[in-house]
Amino acid sequence: MTTYTHVQPKRTSEIREKLVKWLNDNLTDPYEQSTDKKRDTFVSGKDFTLSPIWPKIHVAVGDISRDKITAQKINYLEQLEHTFFIYYYNQKSHKFTFDNGARLSDEDQCRDYLENIQTKLKARLDDFGEYFHKTTFGTIPGPIFNTTISTWVSMLPLVCYTYKR
Repeated sequence: MTTYTHVQPKRTSEIREKLVKWLNDNLTDPYEQSTDKKRDTFVSGKDFTLSPIWPKIHVAVGDISRDKITAQKINYLEQLEHTFFIYYYNQKSHKFTFDNGARLSDEDQCRDYLENIQTKLKARLDDFGEYFHKTTFGTIPGPIFNTTISTWVSMLPLVCYTYKR
């Protein structure tokens, strides 16, 4: 007789914390690259504050929606859609050297760093096997400049799908 086990779906907060940890572990921190100074984290989730030291990444939670997949009398499977926004903030004129040797600043750095995040996440989605089964990346909008804090900002929309019985 075959027995089946079900993976308990992760809460949105658990998925966000996994994303934050993964990004901190797998991305090059531009601040550390340019100053040779170590900092604990440059990717934040719930505890994000909009204050220096730049650059910073914020993983924000968006909407959660349910999508019924199958319906039977008592038992059904539901797909949950968790939306996240990965914001990247970089200070005006701060330069960062990417893996391909490109040394960029301002809006070019902002857009390319988000594309770098997207590429790395796509290549390593297996690292999230227990957290979600499918992802969709949205369009990265053109960066905008915040004159008050002298930073460029844009974001990468990310939707993660989990199942729930």
